[in-house]
Amino acid sequence: MGDTQLWLGRWVNQYGSVIEITEAADGRVAGLFRTALPDSALAGRDVPLAGTYDGEAIACSAAGSGTAVSYTGTLVDGRLETLWAFVDGSAPWWRAITTNHDTFERRP
Repeated sequence: MGDTQLWLGRWVNQYGSVIEITEAADGRVAGLFRTALPDSALAGRDVPLAGTYDGEAIACSAAGSGTAVSYTGTLVDGRLETLWAFVDGSAPWWRAITTNHDTFERRP
């Protein structure tokens, strides 16, 4: 499978949040991010997502409503294993950034 085909499609994490990659070419990806978390500032919205990839490594981000989320990850056995950072621009600095790990699987 070429690099482009590695990334295209709908990726869903363990909570139901979605990264949908609709374009992948020349080391760049584009698509949408949709959170499944009802208490997120991004809830209920499809937020534009953009990023870059090289082989099986990817970095992408989305921003809206004064917040931003970024994912950096790699493919492992067909799953996308990521580390993420979420920034809330309206929160006090000491709690403005949250970071963790998510696993995304390709779904139809």
